[in-house]
Amino acid sequence: MRVVSDMAWTDEQIADAVKAAEEFDPAAATVVDMSDLRSIAEAADAVARGEAELTERVALARAHGRSWTEIATALGVSRQAARQRFGGKTEPEDRPPQPPPGSKPPRSRKHVTAARQRSKAIREWAKGGKVTSPAGTEGERNA
Repeated sequence: MRVVSDMAWTDEQIADAVKAAEEFDPAAATVVDMSDLRSIAEAADAVARGEAELTERVALARAHGRSWTEIATALGVSRQAARQRFGGKTEPEDRPPQPPPGSKPPRSRKHVTAARQRSKAIREWAKGGKVTSPAGTEGERNA
């Protein structure tokens, strides 16, 4: 957008503008009703504001760990439709999806393997056998 102070006007252009302003008769001017176009522009602005608010609320729900299925149900669309519409707008590429509220966090293979080893050691101990701890030390059950 150009600012008027940045424009260079010639003396002739200024004289023409002054003459046109002096000769202008407001009573003879034709007024065109633009209310229908104005209402379209207002409706488009309302839709844009609503879309921005909806996107913000979906992003907030995702930040709180809501699943795409839950969000889709609230929107009345399929999970795929919700994710396609809001997925790129609400989640940064480098942030993994968050688990739903109240759910257990995902476990890595390392955690699962360690849990299995502890479980196996407890079963061996319960049977009265030797137990090897994760540190590699052995022990027996005192029965």
